[in-house]
Amino acid sequence: MIRHLLRQGPAIGATLKLLTAGRGSGVPDLPGPTLTDTVPPRPRALVDDFVRVCGGRPQAWKGRLPPTMFPQWGWPLFTRALHGLPYDLTKAVNAGCSWTARAPLPDDQPLHLSARLVDVDDDGRRALIRIELTTGTASAPDALSSTLTVFCPLPRRADGAAPGAKKDKPTVPVDARAIGERRLGKTQGWRFALVSGDPNPIHWLSPYAKIAGFGGVILHGFCTAAIAAETIIDSRFAGDVDALRGMHGRFTRPLRLPRTVQVFTGNPDVDGVRPVHVGTAPGGPAFLVGGFHG
Repeated sequence: MIRHLLRQGPAIGATLKLLTAGRGSGVPDLPGPTLTDTVPPRPRALVDDFVRVCGGRPQAWKGRLPPTMFPQWGWPLFTRALHGLPYDLTKAVNAGCSWTARAPLPDDQPLHLSARLVDVDDDGRRALIRIELTTGTASAPDALSSTLTVFCPLPRRADGAAPGAKKDKPTVPVDARAIGERRLGKTQGWRFALVSGDPNPIHWLSPYAKIAGFGGVILHGFCTAAIAAETIIDSRFAGDVDALRGMHGRFTRPLRLPRTVQVFTGNPDVDGVRPVHVGTAPGGPAFLVGGFHG
């Protein structure tokens, strides 16, 4: 696993560049400019270990890339889209993501990427920043559409106005059905960091995570979403990786490690989208709230 760290240079370098760039002067006209890049094929060993870390079966993804891996190759473009915003991005956290697969992504072709900043929702207390990423190949230019939502807390207003009332955090519905369980050890964050390229020490260095106010290491939101996706593939689609066509999720609270979690679902809505929650029990706290479709 440690060998993969040497392959994460672009993602780690992009993170450091973003965090040392300082704040920009304002929010640009939206949507922002389209940023493009082409990256080489992902090493098969990296793909297989990514799938294993997220609880999947590498053989099921033979010859192709899992859509949940999009942050690994897309992170440098995501960070470029964030440059110039007037926020302290050292305090930003992942608030959610989504993806829709239009065609399989082969693992032996270069990936053509395009990204742009599409929305900034600033209510004076926090900014929600949304970026879109399209991943394709020469044979399937728009194979995968994905989004990242970044939450950035804002300083207290100069007029001393009190913040709005806190909303109740989501819970797993009491009638939700568990479709899988996963025991996540304390090193889960470190293992995912190696295969994803996200070096943030709140996910693997306990003293740092405590100083940051989390009480201990917390799992990457992207890992939580990928675990949910692999569970859905196994339990709802009998291991058919092509049957899961899309998923979206909000990360609603930190997932402290170690912990045992379950993936829950329920009845579909009128559009055929089924709910998905990651939590500990029906009625208990939810770490991810979203939906999926086949």
